[in-house]
Amino acid sequence: MSRVFVAEEVALGRRVVVKVLAAELAGGLSAERFAREAKLAARLQDPRIVPVLAAGSIGDVPYYTMPFVEGESLRARMARAASSGVPIPATEAISVLRDVALALEYAHAHDVVHRDIKPENVLLSGRTAVVADFGIAKALAAANTTAVTRGATLTQAGISLGTPAYMAPEQAAGDAVDHRFDLYAWGVMAYELLAGRHPFDGKTSAQQLIAAHLSEKPAPMASRRRDIPAALDALVMRSLEKDPDARPQSARDVIASLDTISTQFSGAAIAATDARKNRRRVWMIAAAVTIAGTALGALLVARRSTAPPSTDPALIAVLPFRVSSADPSLGYLREGMVDLIAAKLVRSPRTVDQRSLLAAWRRAGGSTTQDIDHATAARVAAGLGAGRLIEGDIVGSANQLTVSASLASTPNGSRRGRASATGVATQLPLLIDSVMAQLLAIDAGESDQRVASLASTPLAALEAYLAGQTDYRAGRYAAAADRFANAIRIDSTFALAGLGLSITSGWTLDPREEWARAIAIKHADKLGTRDRLYLGPTDPDSAATTYAMGLARREAAIATAPDAPDLWYRLGDYQVHYGAAVTGTTEGWRRAATALERGLALDSTNAPVFEHLPMVYGYLGDTAKARLATVRLMRDTAAHYYPASRVLYATDSVALAVAVRDLSSKSPFLAGYAAIVALITDGDFSFVGDLLSRARARAATETDRNFISQMQFNVAMEAGQPGRAARLAADLPNRLAERMFVATFWDGDSTAGATQYAEARGLVLARPPAEPNARHAWVTTVFDVAQYELARGDTTSAPRVIAQLRALPTVPHDPVESVRPGRLALILDAQLAARAARADAAQRLNSLDSLMRLGPIGEHVRLAGNLVASRLLERAGNVQRAYDAAQRWAITIGPEEGALYATYLREQGRLGGLVGDREAAIAAYRRYLRLRARHEPTLDRDVATVRAELEKLERQSSGR
Repeated sequence: MSRVFVAEEVALGRRVVVKVLAAELAGGLSAERFAREAKLAARLQDPRIVPVLAAGSIGDVPYYTMPFVEGESLRARMARAASSGVPIPATEAISVLRDVALALEYAHAHDVVHRDIKPENVLLSGRTAVVADFGIAKALAAANTTAVTRGATLTQAGISLGTPAYMAPEQAAGDAVDHRFDLYAWGVMAYELLAGRHPFDGKTSAQQLIAAHLSEKPAPMASRRRDIPAALDALVMRSLEKDPDARPQSARDVIASLDTISTQFSGAAIAATDARKNRRRVWMIAAAVTIAGTALGALLVARRSTAPPSTDPALIAVLPFRVSSADPSLGYLREGMVDLIAAKLVRSPRTVDQRSLLAAWRRAGGSTTQDIDHATAARVAAGLGAGRLIEGDIVGSANQLTVSASLASTPNGSRRGRASATGVATQLPLLIDSVMAQLLAIDAGESDQRVASLASTPLAALEAYLAGQTDYRAGRYAAAADRFANAIRIDSTFALAGLGLSITSGWTLDPREEWARAIAIKHADKLGTRDRLYLGPTDPDSAATTYAMGLARREAAIATAPDAPDLWYRLGDYQVHYGAAVTGTTEGWRRAATALERGLALDSTNAPVFEHLPMVYGYLGDTAKARLATVRLMRDTAAHYYPASRVLYATDSVALAVAVRDLSSKSPFLAGYAAIVALITDGDFSFVGDLLSRARARAATETDRNFISQMQFNVAMEAGQPGRAARLAADLPNRLAERMFVATFWDGDSTAGATQYAEARGLVLARPPAEPNARHAWVTTVFDVAQYELARGDTTSAPRVIAQLRALPTVPHDPVESVRPGRLALILDAQLAARAARADAAQRLNSLDSLMRLGPIGEHVRLAGNLVASRLLERAGNVQRAYDAAQRWAITIGPEEGALYATYLREQGRLGGLVGDREAAIAAYRRYLRLRARHEPTLDRDVATVRAELEKLERQSSGR
């Protein structure tokens, strides 16, 4: 159908794919209309779809461009399997087929039918299969002026839209476009992938293949391969039915069947098989390139179908050094030299991200005992985009060692220089300085710019830091934190150790985090450009005022260093906790999955990158992937979240009981994490009460007991048990359990709410306290008083509270607490304006809605603001915006985790039904009812109303 070129996009110096239509197609096409239709296809934005970047023409010859995808096509993978005589494992095939089905599901939902699904159009990128050429067949059909003029279809005109080997019978017959074309082609491809041959193997001409599609029934796959699960055989054969009505009716049906098959066919053996196969097929999808005015230039320089990888001469790959020593204490230097040299190259040149480098080195055959040859090393470096490569040796003992290193160009591997230095182990920083200075001087005469950042660092500090890096990558966070702290104690100016501890402390709630961060900031001049990206403000923090700003910072960091797995993790983690406040809950979690998987593709051994995946997939309802992610965590028993994930995805009651007993003895944070994930996902929820009770009984400190008590209170509230929650609240510090707040927004105990209101309303007349903690509590309480009254039609306190909140002075060194009162005042004022029909009511409401879309900091603002905005928007007649606001529930970190989830679910179900988002409404209502399966009688009416609404939506969905 086209000629394919790999071209360089001149403006950005990156590779793209340019497809130029073959002459027999171009002759009868309207290039303008083809470009217009292709651009419509470019709207498809899904991780499993290779997007169309641009379309145009040179003269009368149409072309379109796509991102260049590193990896191989499914056809090439199948050819390799055929030549080796080893069939593609069923687990690998299921993963590929599921990804293709997910791409089809997304495209079909946007009214785009591919019409040419085949192995050539499926590309393997890392752990993901991506599908190319979506919408091109439709663009050809729409742009074929010759066929339209003659009153004929393209098929009648002799041009086949699709490949005969994969054509559905009705497609070959020229019937109307139907998404089930793609499901038939998926079935043909699945058959070929699993059985190792086409279902109509032996048919050579297009006519023979089309005739077979129309009339012949293929042999069952089981007759050609015996290890295929019967359910998978049945699914593929059903997809190959001649009658479209007999096939799966949607890609979603296919995905559901594959998930069932995966679950039945999964476990440790599958996980191990996947790991072995994935190590042989991890590639990265190249960053998408925007082609505008430079598209023609890219086409003009494209004159070949392949091109060498684009490398950056300012980027250096440092491979693990060979250590030849009888002294085992020097073993840490093998991988440690990668970190040491990276720390020294702080400006330009810079080094490839250490984690990405080590992962690629291991895939190429490197290990603690095995080296790779120079040619392979050059290819590894070039594959990571590095223009230069450092390899080295360490020989001798602690009393006399020689450090040698060579610098080479990639991808040809030509050596540019070699240097060495000799001394005792305590002089290691100076030895490395000497070697690097020599190499850089030989390379570019820039040695004067390479000031060694670790020249004065004691060896003991270096050893502690490197051991901490190893522990961190393996998920041993507590051990890593202690090693980083030890390094700082030895050298109080050790910025890298400070950075390492500040990052690691987020996993263990280590109180040394701020101390370590202050060290890193104070000595930031010793950090490289990439490391300084981690010193951006944390969230919530003293500089950020919105979640949108936090997302923007993380995205900007990735744009600077797209090969850094930890930066992808930071983006994915932030999307989990705050992305929903900006993009809506489900979309935020989808983006989290994409970012985390990208980090995992860069380094599958870096525990922090994949710790969150079971929770993410659990929330998205992808139980099969959640279980497989948990199995991945099992591979390293040091993984921080593994005990919690094991509870969540236990396969039977015995395993669950064992896992609960084990987890309750771990940190309270992990027990709380398991509770919140069980609450927000579709998994088992029944074990949570027992787990938290056990964890609280074992809690050793007041902080731990308060944390678990708060989680018990939250779980009781989500379960619709306000009476039990009120009893639990007696043990809580005055935080989120304010009775007025939960009675207003969270179906809380109305009697308890009225009691606290009576006790607290006098604070409205009191002067705000000056002490920071007391002021924070006062702000929260007076807001709760005014909001409690407004919810009951009483506007007595609101005007005074608004004035008080706006008059509060800023808090030195705490901009977050300085702006929080004003945001709470806006929530109250928007309601007052609406009640009084003030002239500024619309403006006040728009300000509130805008604030909530940006994602404010502060739990009361986050939790109450979206609900208030949603209700006011609905009252103003804007139901869609009200629905959008109700979807902005976000999970944060801390005792307030999970708060008001049931309330948001109820609003999402109700408003989703009103705006026609029926399936999302059904999902929200089902989650609400799952949470409240054991609700107290006071909520009978609410639960009955939701159940009736759900049944109504389900009848509408099924057409009954």
